[in-house]
Amino acid sequence: MSLPIALALVAALIAIFAVIAAFATYTRLRTVERAVFSADTARLADDTRTVPPELRPRTGERATLVLLLESGCPTCAVAIDALAGRDRPGMRSVAVFAAEASVDTYGTPSTVERVASPDLWQFLYEGYAPCLYVVGADGRITDRRFLYTDTDVPALIDTFVSATETLGSVHAV
Repeated sequence: MSLPIALALVAALIAIFAVIAAFATYTRLRTVERAVFSADTARLADDTRTVPPELRPRTGERATLVLLLESGCPTCAVAIDALAGRDRPGMRSVAVFAAEASVDTYGTPSTVERVASPDLWQFLYEGYAPCLYVVGADGRITDRRFLYTDTDVPALIDTFVSATETLGSVHAV
């Protein structure tokens, strides 16, 4: 066997190994992403804490949609517009901001209550905002989704609303 053929075989073996390693890494990252970003993650499975009274549904309401926002993010603007898009009987809509100065960042939709509280914001914050939470009648977080630029926020809200209307629980989503 000549030197050029031997080098070509070694290069081919290295390329095959690199492709296998890249595929294995991609597969592992997708598995981790599904586990971490799933609505049924460990935080929700063993989290028995209830949200503070400011975020709970009021008497006669079945759930609260809570939107955790940061000031200045374009996804946050889309999310609050979608949340304010229409009235949802039996559902309360609340936007939580970390600072009072951020409250007026996204206009003033009348259908969304705005709360500026660093404590509430920190209570809900999981390392990423914006995030949409559903708080059940018992005050527990029953579902949550991180919102990305490609998230269809109106469809997600409709899914949450229809799940709480028909089943009383958004775990069936």
